Amino acid sequence: MCVDCGIPLNTAEGAQPDSQRQLIRDLIAQGRTKEQIKQELVAEYGKDVLALPETSGVGITAYAVPLVLGGLVVAALVLLVPRWRRRPAAGMASGDGVACAATTDDAIAVSDADAERLDSDLARYDG
Repeated sequence: MCVDCGIPLNTAEGAQPDSQRQLIRDLIAQGRTKEQIKQELVAEYGKDVLALPETSGVGITAYAVPLVLGGLVVAALVLLVPRWRRRPAAGMASGDGVACAATTDDAIAVSDADAERLDSDLARYDG
């Protein structure tokens, strides 16, 4: 993080972010590890440069809340997906008065009024 403006270093513009990026490039050129670079940044700019929440108190919620929510989403999917897959598709349920055209073995019950309307509609398109 930029220690002046508090936004991520990869999007910050200005003299301070440029200085921080240059320090990181120099440390990489020296062959320092990621952990060593982080330690050097903290020594130079303070622990806020890493933009990590506190590991106690309110800061721990920054870690806990996403983990708990992710676990709840996974649990909900584990429980609900099998139910959704077992549920018949709309129009395929037996006894609801609707038949699907894909079921050729079942007779489709159509009222006389519906049959007449279908015949007249089809006749208009046969022309």
